[in-house]
Amino acid sequence: MNISKNDLTLALRPSPELQNTESQAPDVPSESGQGGILDTMLLPMMMCVVVFWFIVVRPEKKNRKARETMLEGLTKGDPVVTSGGIHGTVAAVKEDVVTIQVADGVRLRFSVHAVQSVETKPTAEEKAS
Repeated sequence: MNISKNDLTLALRPSPELQNTESQAPDVPSESGQGGILDTMLLPMMMCVVVFWFIVVRPEKKNRKARETMLEGLTKGDPVVTSGGIHGTVAAVKEDVVTIQVADGVRLRFSVHAVQSVETKPTAEEKAS
């Protein structure tokens, strides 16, 4: 079987019916007028990030900063509650260790991070009533 160069060229050339199919399909939208998937998804994704920031990240940063301020401000005599629920009064603070007096002659040492909250000191008016 001998195939000439002309036969091969004719075989690879598309038929006239296939060449006109692009002009016969006007209902297919072209991509030049459409936004890509990146354009259509970019705005909703950015909105999700902003909402996530305001609902989760920002309040967490605010709470962490308030807790760090509270722990840095611990002084002798502050009434505190530990994360284990132990109520007592700060007897001493050294670096990362806080000593809490829970009763007369009973002192416990904790990590500063074990202090859950500082109770408000009763004022003179509250003590009187």
